[in-house]
Amino acid sequence: MPINQDFRRALRTGYYLDKHQLRRDNEAGAIVALAVMAALMTVLLAIGLPSCANAEVSDDQGVKCIIGEAANQGYDGLVAVSDALQNRGTTKGVYGCTSARASKEPAYVWKMAKRAWQEAKTANPTRGADHWEAVGLYGEPYWAKTMTKTAKIKDHTFYRAH
Repeated sequence: MPINQDFRRALRTGYYLDKHQLRRDNEAGAIVALAVMAALMTVLLAIGLPSCANAEVSDDQGVKCIIGEAANQGYDGLVAVSDALQNRGTTKGVYGCTSARASKEPAYVWKMAKRAWQEAKTANPTRGADHWEAVGLYGEPYWAKTMTKTAKIKDHTFYRAH
């Protein structure tokens, strides 16, 4: 390829090297990237990987979830589910968060749930639980076999992952 065409191609594409040089550079870049990732993983393992238990569920999302999960459980049931959800640190796998039931609850339930959510930030009625199930209604879940039962409050049985 004449120099003039090569120069135009370089300006158009941003590549100033031929395809063989680019391939060599990409391979070297991949090796460097792997080395950097290995070093980063070593540092993270040395200082400890971040835990999802340190994550937080927003107040608004948490209140909606506990209403979907335990609106019929009274104040103590709402506090218990709030405690477990806050211990869990995520709404993943929590059916109540997507339940249409929450939007149909009256204002006093929302007010009670907001109070329960705040109280659960300092209370520990479930003794560190991060999972729960209404065992009387649905039976013991498959995942409970690997967990420790910590409490039974209203219709819910609470479990802690090891």
